[in-house]
Parts: sequence; C-alpha cells; structure tokens
Amino acid sequence: MNPISHYFNLFYLFISIIWPPLQMYHLGVDSGGYTILALSIIALVWNFPAFWRQEHVMRSPAFLCWMALLAFSIVNSFMKGFVSEWGSLVFYKNNYIVPFIFLFVLVVELDWDFDKCLKVLLFALFTYILLCLGNMGIDKDERMVAEGLRNILPLHTTCFVFVGSMLLTRQRLPSIIFWCVVIIAVVVTMLSGTRKALGAIVILLMGVAFSHDGGKEQNLWYYTRLALFLAILYIGLNYIMDNTMMGERLADTAEESKVEFVENETVNWFLNNLLGDRSIQYELGFGLFLLHPLTGIGITNFIPFSGFPFRLHTEYMTQLCENGIIGFSMLIFLYFLILKKLLSRQREYGENIIMVLFGMFALLFINITVWTYNQNFGMIYYGILIAYAYTNFDDMLIEENESEWYDETEEASTEEA
Repeated sequence: MNPISHYFNLFYLFISIIWPPLQMYHLGVDSGGYTILALSIIALVWNFPAFWRQEHVMRSPAFLCWMALLAFSIVNSFMKGFVSEWGSLVFYKNNYIVPFIFLFVLVVELDWDFDKCLKVLLFALFTYILLCLGNMGIDKDERMVAEGLRNILPLHTTCFVFVGSMLLTRQRLPSIIFWCVVIIAVVVTMLSGTRKALGAIVILLMGVAFSHDGGKEQNLWYYTRLALFLAILYIGLNYIMDNTMMGERLADTAEESKVEFVENETVNWFLNNLLGDRSIQYELGFGLFLLHPLTGIGITNFIPFSGFPFRLHTEYMTQLCENGIIGFSMLIFLYFLILKKLLSRQREYGENIIMVLFGMFALLFINITVWTYNQNFGMIYYGILIAYAYTNFDDMLIEENESEWYDETEEASTEEA
C-alpha cells in the first residue's frame, strides 16, 4: 500500500468515528450524514484493489460471511419494507452502506499495519469522548448522558478500553496510559449509568489480567497480579453496588421490567430476572420470529409489528426476529468462524490470543442488550476480531524489519558520501 492510501484510510477512520459528536455539537450541518456517505464511497473505490491484494483477510471465511449477512439484510429490507423517517437513502446509508465501508477500510488497515491502526483508533475514540463530555446533561433517570447519543457514548468507551488493552498486551502502549484510558472509560460509564458498558469493561479488564507475555512461563508474580486484580475488582463492584446510582440501576433491573406493556400481562419471570427491562423485547421478538421464522419481519420493523414503543435493543433478537433464522444463523456462524480461526492460530503458532478472546466475549455480552450491526463501536470490535484472526503478523514483522534495514542502509550510504 502506498503512503497516500495508508494515510487517507487512517484519516477516513478517524473522521468516521468522531463525526457524530462533531456534527451534532460543533458543526450543526449535514444532519443526514451525506458528508460521511461521500467520503465512504471515495474510500471504497480507493481501497477496492485491496479485496484482491489482501485476499487472506478480505476473502477470509469470516469476512465473506459478514458480507453475506449484509447482502441478505439488504434484500430482506427491500422485500419487506422498513421504518425510516428520513427516507430510503438515509436508511440504507445508516444501516448498510457506511457500516460496511467502515469495516472494509478498517480491516484493510489493521491487516496492513495492525498496531498503527490501533493507535489511530485509540486517539479517535479519545477525541470522540472529549467532544461528548462538554454536552452531557442529566436525563429523567438522573443519568449523565450525551444529548442525542445517550448510551452510544459509554459503548464507545468499551471500545476505548478494548483497543487500549490490545495495545497494552502487544506491548505497544505504556501501562500508565492504559490505566488513564480505563479511568476515563469507567468515569464516563459510571456517570451514564450504562450497565452493559460497565459489564463489558469488567470483561475486558479480566482479559488484561489473564493475559501474559507470549512464550514466557507464568510465574509467581503473574499469579500475584491476577489475585490482586480480582480482589480489587470484587471490592470495586461491591462499592458500586452499595454507593452509586449505577449500583441502584443494577439492583433495580428486575423492578424496571415489571411495566405491563401488552394486554396487562407481564413477561416471563425467568426472562425478567435474567434480562431485566430487555426481557419484554425478547418475549415479543421471539413471538414474532415464530410467526415469520425463515426471513423474519425485516430490519427496523419491530415497532409496527409488535406495538412496542422502542426498537429491539439486542443484536441476537434483532437478527432472529427481523432477519429470521437465516440472518441469525449467519451471525452465529460468523462468531464460530472467528473463534475457530483464533484457536487454530493459538495451536499452530502459540500466539497469545487471550485478550482478543475476551474482546469477543465483551462483544457477545454487549449484544445481549443492544444492537451492534450498524454501529461504529460494533464495527471496531468486528474489525479487530476478523483482522487479528486472519492477519499474518510474521509477514508484517518481516516487512517492518526490511523497512528498518533499508532505512539504515540509506543512512549509512549518505554518511559515506
């Protein structure tokens, strides 16, 4: 890849991540997001040759499975219709076109220079958080939320921790900077009172605790650090439960879901205790799936079909209810392909895949109570998982060493002259 393409891609990723708060709070123009659409189309055309040049990752089973799910969703939406107050172009842009191109470019860049791309993502996510912090207010539930973005901000902070964790375990980020990342993410999450984001951050921190330097034996210091971390985590969670608004929300989860939405009937008590205020969505969604099992009711059609006032806040039920067994099977198969490849890399090359596995666990956890198929934070998770599973890091290291050798040779030649 030539330097111009490389830096253009990094610029595109950076702008795409920070665009929502930048446009909403500071620019105040282009609410339809057509600037990002135009930039995305340019990025797609610019990077189209990478589909053949980097075939090991771009034509990997996982990436092709994701493309198949995307294609099916588009056709399904076209056939069944959709709900969009902004019209067809905005619907297809927000749900399919821009997320696909963002993931496409992200995988290209991660495959080309994994660590540099992670550093750009970390800086972009930090900028995103800064742009949001000045526009946070207290909502009716006494939560500090970013106007117009709400839970999207704390969910981006989980990506912030994931990217920082990957850099830390790959020894590309100083520990002090990583813990600053964690503190920022936890503070934002606590202010927002977002339970799923807090749970994902805990999972990611457990991944950091269980990770160790590849090839080195686990020694007494490793187990001491692990025990210390788990002790601090336990004390911290107890403090949160007993002394914070987040703790109150966690404790009151079951109470929030007792609202009678449908014909004065409450939801199944098992689901109620397990999923809290999302349980009604699972029950209604599964009922609609049974009526439309093969292809579902179509993306965004849950509200008119169910009479429920909110869209499905769960990736699993979104795919099962709105894309049917076909879409849901593709999603599960995608996770299977990624997991299979990660475990294969660990067996063949002895790579330390613990952190990326915990990143996958964090995404699976987030999916329980939010949709991720068209969100930037979701694409960051998917991009890192797919790229890490299929990128040849040995080749990347060889290219890096060859580049360093070339630079040293050029410098020596200059000095001799």
